[in-house]
Amino acid sequence: MFTRTVLIIFSWALILETLVLVYYLLQSIKPLEFYMNIGLMVFTILSLTFLILKEIRRRDEDDKHR
Repeated sequence: MFTRTVLIIFSWALILETLVLVYYLLQSIKPLEFYMNIGLMVFTILSLTFLILKEIRRRDEDDKHR
């Protein structure tokens, strides 16, 4: 249950970070926040990948116990 909640939060964060990235790409001068946003997106994508794999493993283990 906890993993699903964190997964939803990180999914929304990735959507919002994508919108911010598009906004910064439309500007001619890239501020420091642009590069910070890219780093944050990398962290969010890695976290989402880890959480998705963890959830898949948990579901597989639950299916084996049934």
